[in-house]
Amino acid sequence: WEAYRAGVEDYELCRMLTRAISGRAVNGKQSETGRAAKTTLEKWIQRVLENRDDPSIAFQAHNELLKLLGQLSTDR
Repeated sequence: WEAYRAGVEDYELCRMLTRAISGRAVNGKQSETGRAAKTTLEKWIQRVLENRDDPSIAFQAHNELLKLLGQLSTDR
């Protein structure tokens, strides 16, 4: 159950990041910060998917993506 809960939480974190990144677009164009955040999100997703048997990667990704969301929320 704990793994299921963590997966749902990580999915929601990715959705929130995607929304925050989209919210930074002006006239349909991403800012440099938005592009960098999107690249970071995509890299972490890929890294987690490539290391499905290593829960430490998912834990690290979760922490880094939370930091990124915090940065996007305060860096306006």
